[in-house]
Amino acid sequence: MKNLINKVVVFVSPYISKIQAYYFSLSPKLKKLLIIAGGMLGLLLAMLIIALVVKSISNRPVKRVVLPTPAVTALPTPVELTNPSKYATDSAVLKLEENLKDNENKLNNLDIKESNLYPPQLDFEINFPL
Repeated sequence: MKNLINKVVVFVSPYISKIQAYYFSLSPKLKKLLIIAGGMLGLLLAMLIIALVVKSISNRPVKRVVLPTPAVTALPTPVELTNPSKYATDSAVLKLEENLKDNENKLNNLDIKESNLYPPQLDFEINFPL
């Protein structure tokens, strides 16, 4: 590995010395502009690499863990039997319950559509003499 690095350094060093000589011959304003442009280019390159890494991570299939749902068992609620109230056998309460059941039956049997209010069926086959 060291041998490879030494070969690369030997190959690149003449180019680096030329770039350094050119850089030191530039005016200070141009040097600042070059540093800013290089920094922006490096920042753009870093953002591109980050975007590619995020895209490759987001394209991976997500392993979803399926948790088994527990079986629901419906248990009837226990009915507690209590002594009836003293009003359960009262004649006024019994009459009120009877009237309520009668009104419920009337409402259930009510014809809401009121079919007797529909217009009569018309005969559209009319022939006029020519």
